[in-house]
Amino acid sequence: MQGTVLFVLLLICWSPYLLSWLPGGTYSDTNAVIMQALGNIPLSNRHTVLYVLLWRFSFWLAGLVGQGEFAGALVMLGIQAVSMAAFATYCVRWLAGHGIGKRGCVLAAAFFALCPLVPHYVVAQWKDTIFSISLAYFALCFIDAAVLKGKPAILAARVCTGALLVAFTRNNGVYIALLALALLVLIHRRRIKAVAVCLIVPLAACMAFTLAIQGPVYSILGWSVDSTVESLGVPLQQVARTFAFDGDMSVEAREYFNSILPGETWNEAYRPFIVDSIKWSGSFNTERLDHTRGEFLRCYLETGFRNPVRYLEAFLMSNSGFWDPAVGWAENVAYVNTEISPANPPSYWQVDAIEALTGISLRDALESKVFVSPAVFVWIMLASTSVLLVRRRYVLAAALAPAWGLWLTLLIATPLAYSLRYCFALVLLIPVFVAVQFGDFSEPGETMPSSAGTPAG
Repeated sequence: MQGTVLFVLLLICWSPYLLSWLPGGTYSDTNAVIMQALGNIPLSNRHTVLYVLLWRFSFWLAGLVGQGEFAGALVMLGIQAVSMAAFATYCVRWLAGHGIGKRGCVLAAAFFALCPLVPHYVVAQWKDTIFSISLAYFALCFIDAAVLKGKPAILAARVCTGALLVAFTRNNGVYIALLALALLVLIHRRRIKAVAVCLIVPLAACMAFTLAIQGPVYSILGWSVDSTVESLGVPLQQVARTFAFDGDMSVEAREYFNSILPGETWNEAYRPFIVDSIKWSGSFNTERLDHTRGEFLRCYLETGFRNPVRYLEAFLMSNSGFWDPAVGWAENVAYVNTEISPANPPSYWQVDAIEALTGISLRDALESKVFVSPAVFVWIMLASTSVLLVRRRYVLAAALAPAWGLWLTLLIATPLAYSLRYCFALVLLIPVFVAVQFGDFSEPGETMPSSAGTPAG
């Protein structure tokens, strides 16, 4: 199937969703991003600077033709639609380049065209859509880098582009990219001299650049305002559960934790599946935590040794939706997002263009009514990896590192026990998880190939 034809067909298939919820749905996070993009509040990296700048570009482009926020949001919707269609088209062509036959490619194209989650995430204007597309693209590039399929310069350009997109579109992205870099070194350890200059060194340089920008540069510009609490979701849940069940705690640790949040508030704010009730508590002393990270770590570890069962319980409950398929069904907890959030909403309104033109609304027919546990998509990834390991395709199993990295960062630091938006990239990678079992993903020889069948376009 020609790439341009598939690209257009995908947009046509998704158009009922886009037209029913113009110019897209916003989450509370998105509304904060819009305020930053418009200059109403200072720019920060909480929702990533790159995502804010995308919105700012959209509003600027709309302003060039004398239009306001509605048109700007429409531009952003177009960016998401084009990006999703471009990725899906590339993915199908990539599968063809790896020996997946016509039927397999048609099935993959049908998945992207007909799976309702895909257009729902085009409509949903939160950073997770752009991040998921970026991570899924990086996953394809990383597989090619692992099996050395393609010209060295093109491989390096693609994998570096994917890594940078992942690192700058969500704050856990840099850790995923660093894990991928480490595994790439491990995969090519026996031919490290052959691939270091043309592949590993460029990727390592990109990671060094990312750390420099997101570290000192953002700090100088005043954009690094993320507090420590944002990366301590699971540890805070473990401490809170220890308080809630009157666990064993030293006097020193109890006094320290009380200086962050009064003891009775730990009990009242503890919710097993979400940390927001703790970190957003009016009594939570964010500044104290920011300036005493070492003391927190010491008291946290000491309390953990005294209460290992409570810590394990809290850990498993705080991320249960990402490993237990029974958790997260029948609840739209940031599953999809088609409406405009009432929390600090933008000044524009939402339009059902189909109803306006025909008098008939398709919203009821198109909106999600079945909510699948995010763990289902995790287990598809785990099943694919397990089959590869049983078949002793160790390089290919390791090549799924971006997907694994996403899952591991969620287990460690998710603020919510189950939310599809955090791992939607796994949905986009379902055709890949299947294809790696059947396609041409032969392991590399001892030297870097000068060329190999790369996907067209």
